[in-house]
Amino acid sequence: MIAWEMQNLPEDQRTGYMGPQECASKSAPVPNILFKSDAIH
Repeated sequence: MIAWEMQNLPEDQRTGYMGPQECASKSAPVPNILFKSDAIH
């Protein structure tokens, strides 16, 4: 789970709760890039 998700998303929508498959379905083009840029914060 990342800090932005904690502040902006309800628990059931955070990638930390849903896992990689759900995240990939939401942002299929660049899931890994989004993860890396968010993790830096």
